[in-house]
Amino acid sequence: MTEQPSKNYELDLDNYMTLKILDECFGNIFVVDPSSKVIFANNNCVTAFGVPRDQIIGHTTQDLVDSGILTRSTSQECLDKKDTIIGTVKSQLGIEMLNISRPIYDENGKLSFIMTYGQTSDKMGEFLNVIEEEKKKTQNYKDALMRINNMESNGKEVVIACEKMRKLFSQLERVAPTDGTIMLYGESGVGKDVIANYIHKASLRKDEPFIPVNCAAIPSELMESEFFGYEKGAFTGARVTGKAGLFELASKGTLFLDEIGELPPETQAKFLRAIETGMVTRIGGHKQIKTDVRIIAATNRNLMNMIREKTFREDLYFRLNVLSYHIPPLRERTEEIDAFVETFLQRYNKKYGKSLTLSKQTMANLRAYKWYGNVRELKNVIERMVLTSDEEFAQLELNEIPQPSQVRQVSETDTMIGSSVTKKSIEERYREAEREKVIEVLLSVNGNKSKAAQLLGISRGKLYKLLREE
Repeated sequence: MTEQPSKNYELDLDNYMTLKILDECFGNIFVVDPSSKVIFANNNCVTAFGVPRDQIIGHTTQDLVDSGILTRSTSQECLDKKDTIIGTVKSQLGIEMLNISRPIYDENGKLSFIMTYGQTSDKMGEFLNVIEEEKKKTQNYKDALMRINNMESNGKEVVIACEKMRKLFSQLERVAPTDGTIMLYGESGVGKDVIANYIHKASLRKDEPFIPVNCAAIPSELMESEFFGYEKGAFTGARVTGKAGLFELASKGTLFLDEIGELPPETQAKFLRAIETGMVTRIGGHKQIKTDVRIIAATNRNLMNMIREKTFREDLYFRLNVLSYHIPPLRERTEEIDAFVETFLQRYNKKYGKSLTLSKQTMANLRAYKWYGNVRELKNVIERMVLTSDEEFAQLELNEIPQPSQVRQVSETDTMIGSSVTKKSIEERYREAEREKVIEVLLSVNGNKSKAAQLLGISRGKLYKLLREE
């Protein structure tokens, strides 16, 4: 067993070892006595001053200034003021140093010597750059965590209760551990975000950031700054510290690009370059920043049609469409409705302090309904039932579900890709139905928009947008 030294032990260092340690220190060490005479200068001082050690030790600091070896003596200023002095000094070689000189007193309070520690400005610049980079990394992680925390992470249940979804997740389990780019196709509300999050959690990047972003929600004029970031002063209103873009924030992790079909054509080329090279350049900057991002994209649009219409780049499509999967709508996996209902009912009963249960007829009605808004619509209906029911046992008739009355019945053979029904007609009619639903809920709460938005499970901004649409 190794004997532990006492608290009062003394280092057994001879003069040679002490001087060797001081000589090899990282920085300039310069010591003067109370009469301003130099009593020690390490090798770094000799190199920076540009003279042999014997032309430094034994001379006063004023001698060094008078002979032009140094432009200034912070040691002398420290002696004069009996206080710590910080300042820059240049040597005859033009080397600039940042010095810190402070007085050292003995146990009786008498001045023993002035200790100066210095470092060349180029080394200090390196230190500051490293510190700044570490600060940026910290801020990037904070921003990433904020985005992650802003996700409805508690509401991202994965429900697998039908053969179609079992096959889909079996395929996803095989590719999730890879870094392959994945494209998810499916109608709005089918749970593309849930599946993207599932892929990330099953990947080797699971401990790194998962950054979800809805491309349709970012104004086109802000698209570039959001994804690629900007340097300080890049434009009016920019943060004085600059801002990391989403590609930087997601580095080492996964960037989920929802509604990728909404990317404006002018941004698509920069996206392609960032994905292919892994390099991004902030707005107002010239430095290329290396990123390591796995891309998962999703869309409810037919990208091949968009390519033919020249609204989506073919090369970006092939870069994203490496591994593609279609998520079937809820009306094609009705076996999962019971599981989703149970999941949402438990969540919202807990959230709102209720104990609502559903009758057999209500469950039959929920299974029979054509969920044009898919899982998202089902979730909203269950939340609305929990919020508005005064009873513990709920009866729900089909005509009580806000119906998209102007949407024609979509047959089960109609899918988003390759459907004979045009995307435009479905989307326009569904928006009209959503607007009718908003108006109905508004009437039920006497026009209270905040409460209506809560009941519908949407933001107030989304509510106002739906009301504006004709």
